[in-house]
Amino acid sequence: LAGLFSARHPVVNISRGGCSIYSEKAIPVGQVIKIQFFLPQNHTVTATVKVMWCKGSKGNSLGNYRAGLEFVTVSPDNLDCLLGLPATPISTPQLQLNKLLRNYPAKTSNTCYT
Repeated sequence: LAGLFSARHPVVNISRGGCSIYSEKAIPVGQVIKIQFFLPQNHTVTATVKVMWCKGSKGNSLGNYRAGLEFVTVSPDNLDCLLGLPATPISTPQLQLNKLLRNYPAKTSNTCYT
């Protein structure tokens, strides 16, 4: 999402159907875009998504807007990888990620970032 993010932001909700993210700018509803999820061990997952909704998120430090994205294309293996991630509070994603990386085997994944 070039130009939409000033930094990587945590995904706040993910399911088989899609995910919810925060953005610095509004994303047009109906737009089809490619996003990347950055996982531990330098693993990335690329997916094509369709913006289903986008609304203001005033007062939230994660972004000015929150958007609901529907998966259009993502491989079944990559989707399983994303869904197998342990839950992490969005207020401290990097601290949780570092803790889990120290305590889990190399094949275990954690927080998704877009």
